[in-house]
Amino acid sequence: MTRIEITEKVYKAIRETLNVEDLELDLSSRLIEDLEMDSVDGITLIMDLEELYDISIEDEEFANFTTVESIVDYIETLLQNHKTS
Repeated sequence: MTRIEITEKVYKAIRETLNVEDLELDLSSRLIEDLEMDSVDGITLIMDLEELYDISIEDEEFANFTTVESIVDYIETLLQNHKTS
């Protein structure tokens, strides 16, 4: 899966989590400050991403997700590591 594909799926998951179809997103969008995500939104997003990518994300990792790009980077790394193992 390419980075572009991962990014598009993350954008879609965020829009669905926040229930805003026309939400303007880019990689630098900050989850709390720009998108006003709260902890419930974060848990919902993590669960959606885990199901979407068939991965496991530790709850503590959400604290490291400050921007959309940080989520994309994390998923890309997980998928690459899974592919090589």
